[in-house]
Amino acid sequence: MKRILVLIAAIMLVLGVIAIPVTAQAESAKEAKVVFTFINRGEVGVACEELPVSDQDNDGKLTIYDVLVAAHIKYCSAGKDGFGTADSEYGPFIVKLWGEDTSAVSYLLNNGFAMSLMDEVKDGDYIASYIYSDQTYYSDTYAYFTETRVKVSEFVLEAKLKIKYNTWEETGKLLQGAQIYINGEKSEYVTDDIGNVTIKFKEGGKYVVTAKVDGQTLVTPVCVVDVNPIPVSVIIISIIGGLAVAAVVTLTVVLYGKKRAENKKDDNNPDDNKDGEKSGKDSENDTDKDNESEEGSKGDKESSEESEEDKKAKEELAKKAAMAGAAAAVAASQDEDENKEDKESDEDEKEKEDSEDSENDEDKSNEEDDNKSEEDKDNDDYKKAAAAAAAGAAVGAATASEDDEN
Repeated sequence: MKRILVLIAAIMLVLGVIAIPVTAQAESAKEAKVVFTFINRGEVGVACEELPVSDQDNDGKLTIYDVLVAAHIKYCSAGKDGFGTADSEYGPFIVKLWGEDTSAVSYLLNNGFAMSLMDEVKDGDYIASYIYSDQTYYSDTYAYFTETRVKVSEFVLEAKLKIKYNTWEETGKLLQGAQIYINGEKSEYVTDDIGNVTIKFKEGGKYVVTAKVDGQTLVTPVCVVDVNPIPVSVIIISIIGGLAVAAVVTLTVVLYGKKRAENKKDDNNPDDNKDGEKSGKDSENDTDKDNESEEGSKGDKESSEESEEDKKAKEELAKKAAMAGAAAAVAASQDEDENKEDKESDEDEKEKEDSEDSENDEDKSNEEDDNKSEEDKDNDDYKKAAAAAAAGAAVGAATASEDDEN
């Protein structure tokens, strides 16, 4: 049972896939919208009009034949009866166009020659049909604007167009020196060497632009320019934007003028600037003086501290000198006492020797001389010690006196 259901689902899927392109083809053949132009012996009959097209012959396709039938129905006074064809071994061909029985006609698809009335068309294609001015030799040159419908805004009011033409030998050649007509009236505009022309319009509206070249038979090129009016919303937004820009510019000018006035005022009052500079310099000088005063006080304090230290050192030195003098005096006194004792001892020994040996006068005399020499020596040592003590005392006294003066 499951296998049967799967098989049925697969068949339905296949049929659905096949049906999609068939349905799409039917819908595509049902209707399209093209742009159609008709020129009758150089005169514009229909100018680049949008034309809905349906399958008129029910062959399942949209073709040039269907376009011409729809155009006659919509634009030709004779309606569908104004268009007629005949069959041949190459397919149908036109025997009646725009109510006129003639075969001196032609038609183009997207500005290129078509093979037959059975060429298919699609949405957006351009179909041009015309009756030759030269009914004998069919010498008319097909010319065309590269754009069939142009839309510009009233902001611009300008359209840039290009004209080309086809011959039996080649297509897309540039049309030089073509005189431009706007709504059937000759204008000042002429195409340049590469077929370009820029047209300026005075106001919004629909303009049919065509071109002619003197001495040449053209299938008149035609273009429709729609100059669209500016929407009210756009006008309002533009006004608001313009006011905003004006406000910004005005504010900028005012601020700039104010700044210049302030700068000019400063230039006209240089004394204020000098007073300010002088005040600033005085403030700097006061600051420098304060700094110098602080440094001087600090230096005086350091000098005072150094003087106290020197004074103490000198006092210590005087005390040491006095002590040294006192020690020298004591030493000298001790030497004097020792000399006295030695002298007395020597005198005792001398008396003893004199008593024991009175006979040796010469030896005694020599001994006295020696004793005298030793006594003189002791006296000299004492004098030196006393002088040293006196010098120490003098140094101590001088140092103390200097300290007192400081």
